[in-house]
Parts: sequence; structure tokens; C-alpha cells
Amino acid sequence: MLWSICIAAVVLFFIADTLYKRTTHYKNQIWQEERFRRIPDGIEVAAIGSGPGLYDVDLKNSVENGFNFCQSPQSWMYGYRILRTYQKKLNPYCIIIIIITCPLNFAEKKSAASAAYHVQYYGSLPPEDIDMYSRWLDILRKFPLLRHPKWVFRIIRDVPPFDLEHNEKRLDCSGAEVSARQLLEGWLEQSGLHDLRNPSQSEQQREAMEKRKGWLRQTVELCEENRWRPVFVIPPMCGKVCDMVSAEFKEEFVLRPLREVGGEKYQILDYFNEKEFQSDDLYFSAPFMNRYGREKFTKRLLTDIRGIYEK
Repeated sequence: MLWSICIAAVVLFFIADTLYKRTTHYKNQIWQEERFRRIPDGIEVAAIGSGPGLYDVDLKNSVENGFNFCQSPQSWMYGYRILRTYQKKLNPYCIIIIIITCPLNFAEKKSAASAAYHVQYYGSLPPEDIDMYSRWLDILRKFPLLRHPKWVFRIIRDVPPFDLEHNEKRLDCSGAEVSARQLLEGWLEQSGLHDLRNPSQSEQQREAMEKRKGWLRQTVELCEENRWRPVFVIPPMCGKVCDMVSAEFKEEFVLRPLREVGGEKYQILDYFNEKEFQSDDLYFSAPFMNRYGREKFTKRLLTDIRGIYEK
């Protein structure tokens, strides 16, 4: 009798898990991972980097053979490993858009120390390239109801889809203020900094910055080995975010370390404070663009990149 109950419970679990994987709630959880299952061959334009690169750069609809490898979040270490893993998918002379997120791309991020941070790469990298890889966490990822049993109720009560390409939500002034404040608090908590105006804080971040510059140098070297053409891109953010970051802070935490990596050889396209892209209604949250923003920015970005490499 006990065996029958156990077998029935296992069967019910697998049925529930299968049904849950058909829900929009589940698809919203894995949409970043799903992109890596559809990587084309012969890529001619690629992007790596974290959230702003993922949300602001549309290579799927803007170029014939483009792919956006960005994830939210994505460290320099993982950006390098992703390019190395999928390098056979990229053509020689492929343009590599390296997204530099202002203001803390080179600063220390405490969240990277947790095993949960690394789980997002289980669907895009082999186990040997994932720090703190756990077979058990991989199993939990493949059977989501083991990790979150309460999600079974989403089979009955689902959620709306998250559609990156057609996200038309626009921030208003008050929404932008709230979103920017939340972003600031998260940034300061992650990095251990006090504000984003005091450039002298770069001294306490020196070790972390050197480590991140090392990964970025490896990325540039990988580009050179494969005859790819890298370009550093600092994407825009809404005006409320830009107001929180001083020019001096940006210089010490972003531009100076970036120049130390690329020198005079590689172009830096800096859109962070560009007025054309600071309007609140181009964003669905303070750092991330909506459909209208990403269409506008991607068009400008690709035009500027072609201007560099077609000279």
C-alpha cells in the first residue's frame, strides 16, 4: 500500500511539473535561458554585458545575422566565458559590442559570491565554466516544482507574459523617480559604497576593479585571436539615474579603467548622459529601455558602429 502511494505521488508530481512548464509563469522564469537554445551560425554582430545590454540593444530585429548574448546580470568573467563557448558561431571580423554599464561595472558586487547568482548560467554554459556548480541545483532547475512547490498553483492561475520585444510600458516622472531611488539603494548595498558622487571611493574598490579589468582584457584578447572587432558601449539611462552620478565618479569608476584596458586602440561609445536618450518615456524602469527606447537606441548605435568600422 505504501509503495502504491509513493508511486502515485511521484506520478502526480511529474504530471504537475509538466503542466507547470507550459505556464506563462514558468516561461517568464526561463526566457533568458531559452534565447541560448536558438543561437544562429555565422553571427556578424554580437553583444555581451549585463541588463542594459539585454534590454537596450535589439540585434534580433535590427541586423540580419546578430545575436545578443547579454544577460541580467552578467559579469565580465561570464561574458568572456560565453564568447569563448560560442566562438564557433561567430564569423571572422564579427563586431563585438561590449556593454559597459555605468556606473558600477568595474566595482565590487557582493551578490556574485552566492551560489544562486551562478544558477542563471546553467542553461548557457557547460558545468566546468560555472563557478560553484551544483548538480543538485541543476536538478532543481530542471524540476522547478521541487524548488518552489507553491508554483503549482500557477497551473490554475497563470500570469501575463513578459515580452521583451514588445514591452511598451513607459515611465512617467514620478515612476522614474521611484525606480531610480530603488536602483540607487540596490547599487549602494551591492557595492558597499556611500554615494555615486565621490570618486575617491575608487581606492577601496581598487582590487575589485583590477580583477574586472583582467577579465575584460581576456575578452579583448579573445577578440583579437578570432579577428573580431570589439567596441566598448556605455548605454544610456534615464535622466533621474544620470543625475545621481557625478562626472568625476564616472571618470574614476568607468572611463579610466576602460581606457586602461582598451588604450587608444578601441573606441568608446558613451551614451550615458546623452540627452537624446534621457527622456523617462523611453524606459520601463530606470535603467532599462522599453520597445520605443530600444528601437531608437539600437538604430543610433549600429549607425555609429558602422561609422567606426567602415572608415
